[in-house]
Amino acid sequence: MHGRVQGRDFRLALTHDPVAGVLRVAVTDARGGRLPSPATDTATPLHDESGRGLLIVIALADRWGTEPYPPSGKTVWAECVS
Repeated sequence: MHGRVQGRDFRLALTHDPVAGVLRVAVTDARGGRLPSPATDTATPLHDESGRGLLIVIALADRWGTEPYPPSGKTVWAECVS
């Protein structure tokens, strides 16, 4: 929901490099102006339905980041090394 723009979809890409042992998950959306930042707010109320996505990414991924997706979107990616 972070990057959702009504009437525009998102793209999910999964790639696996068996030689390097890297799984990459990338989500591209149309909201380039709303870049995620490292989650430092762990005070999300227990019963809230959102606010934990990046905390999960940080806990599970070996590295993550963002890239611009022209003309106005962004790609958020995470990599897990096996």
